[in-house]
Amino acid sequence: MSTKLIHNFSVTEGFLPNDFWQNRAFQYGDGLFETIIMRDGTVRFLPDHFGRLAGGMAALGIDVPEGFTPGYLRQAIEDLALQNNLGGDARVKIHVWRSPGGLYTPESRNAEFLVSLTELPQEPVPFKKKAIFYEDIRLSASAVSRFKTTSALPYVMAALARRHAGADEVILLDVYGHLAECGASSLLWLKDGTLYTPSVATGCIEGVMLKQMIRLAPAHGLAVKQDLFFREELFAADAVLCCNVAGIQFIKNVAGHDLRKEQIPELHRLMEELT
Repeated sequence: MSTKLIHNFSVTEGFLPNDFWQNRAFQYGDGLFETIIMRDGTVRFLPDHFGRLAGGMAALGIDVPEGFTPGYLRQAIEDLALQNNLGGDARVKIHVWRSPGGLYTPESRNAEFLVSLTELPQEPVPFKKKAIFYEDIRLSASAVSRFKTTSALPYVMAALARRHAGADEVILLDVYGHLAECGASSLLWLKDGTLYTPSVATGCIEGVMLKQMIRLAPAHGLAVKQDLFFREELFAADAVLCCNVAGIQFIKNVAGHDLRKEQIPELHRLMEELT
């Protein structure tokens, strides 16, 4: 059976329109995406995903189409899961890009979009054995850096470096050497009852799962601090983690430094609430 997708409010099988070469996400990286998890029939954290997507569209000067709402997306995702025989579990990708027209200077504020679903991967392992720092391309903050744009080459190149090093994770830095984020997830660590994580001033993406952890941490007796930090902070932490909507994982070793993984009940209760 062909995979069914939603392109501009219509269900289609496959996706390669005749004017695909004019697609501005393909031509100029003029677009955004979101990855969402559907588990047991629940589309997780949809309001936060939609908020980040809409914020990114505003930053790029792309208008939200009429009818393109969280309610529409929830129903569309549920319907596509049934049509693709995925049951209640799926990995959802939403792409949004500017309508064709113009060269570097666009001629439109209109949006086109694609919703696709694939099988949900198995639950991630609870820890990653080895992480490296990626030095070749560094992040910098901008008006669009906290959104997931289709200009994702730093993350592609970081992932290639991770694989070449035989590592399980890669940590990106900003132009000043501050910790920024992991290759496809947010970076955070716990020290003396405080949860630390890099600020978006580093150019990192504003993570949806990280947002949940920050929101719930005080209820579990944990303080939160977002700021600028250097890599040495990780080596003295009680626990180092990475998180995205697929899950939360501990990191055991960074750049040859074995990291502690303390049994911290407050942290484990927070993680259990979100998984």
